[in-house]
Amino acid sequence: MLVMQEKLWRSSWLCLDYLYEEIQTILDVSLGSITGWKQAYEEYGIDGLRLNYKGRKSYLSAEQREEVLSWLSTKKCWDLGELEYKLAFEYDVVYESKQSYYDLFDAADISWKKTTKLNPKANPDAVAAKKKEIETLLSSNRSEIEAGKLRVLLIDECHLMWGDVTGYVWGRTDQEITVPVVNEREKQTYYGAVDYLERKLLLKAYDRGNSENTIDYLQYLLTESDNQRLLIFWDGATYHRSKEIQNFLDELNQGLSPEQWKIHCVRLPLIVQSKIRLKIFGCRLKHGLDVFVP
Repeated sequence: MLVMQEKLWRSSWLCLDYLYEEIQTILDVSLGSITGWKQAYEEYGIDGLRLNYKGRKSYLSAEQREEVLSWLSTKKCWDLGELEYKLAFEYDVVYESKQSYYDLFDAADISWKKTTKLNPKANPDAVAAKKKEIETLLSSNRSEIEAGKLRVLLIDECHLMWGDVTGYVWGRTDQEITVPVVNEREKQTYYGAVDYLERKLLLKAYDRGNSENTIDYLQYLLTESDNQRLLIFWDGATYHRSKEIQNFLDELNQGLSPEQWKIHCVRLPLIVQSKIRLKIFGCRLKHGLDVFVP
């Protein structure tokens, strides 16, 4: 009786002209459940709101299931509410457990995943041109790289915040798991360089990413690269392009031909830097970086 009273109370929100999304937020229920209650009441009256009332089916036929799976293949991403609506309105099916909806997603090769950022201004031609430039540069310096005279480094920075340390762990159900954090917006920056040939990581911590710390890190790389010139690939961060960095490189390479520069920095285009960086670390640049994979 209590269950039917609760469903009656929840269904009454529909009579007050609330939108489905508003009811979902207020009652913390799925859109499919709201639809199911409404249709059950309209078709069967109060009996349709009784617990375990058998007036509605809770399964799809084999043919209907194939139709739903085919429908799910028409888009790349879905919201659970869309599937609930589809089954409730077109097949008169409302599952009691969300797992039944998840099983349909799984059968359609759809999984729960985190979205990734993609710059809509990305230019495939720019990616191809940069790949060609890198391949040519590395190939023309192959002998010096293999001889250890020219060191190829891939540089990036990682900016962590103390608030990032919280997450999910296994712990006792009756105990709260705490992590001491004074200021969750406090940052810690790491500069890292991967030696592509030796597969060695050169890591150093700083309080932030800026021109001063970038210069200090470049000097650190020089001390860690005895009698080697450096060929550096990095992104278009503002402190990589600053006047301070340019002045440092001009002074360091003063009087030397480009072939003899102590540090030669190659900046990846801003709109394609992440894609190229992934290809570099994934060892997928053919005829260029790949020839140096041990």
